[in-house]
Amino acid sequence: MNVVLLASGDALKSGKDTAYLEFRPGSDQRLTDVGTVKVSATMPMQGMAPMMGSMFVHKTETAGRYLIDTDLGMIGTWQIGVEWDGPAGTGKVMMPGNVQ
Repeated sequence: MNVVLLASGDALKSGKDTAYLEFRPGSDQRLTDVGTVKVSATMPMQGMAPMMGSMFVHKTETAGRYLIDTDLGMIGTWQIGVEWDGPAGTGKVMMPGNVQ
């Protein structure tokens, strides 16, 4: 499954923002409904516990495209965790998320 994070610009914005997640199977690349989606955001902090961000997922009218409300308190590279469970099976992936 290809999972793509789409921000409105070159990166997510520090503070409150929105973005989209799209799910496309490797075989035909059409958007695919993956059911329930959970998203998390953490930023590693040297010598400290990681910083946690808020990410809330909402289904859209387009199967395979999910709206995310984000609240990321610091610029830098965050680790975005995505998990899904539904008609297309289950899976999870970690990806970097650039925040400016």
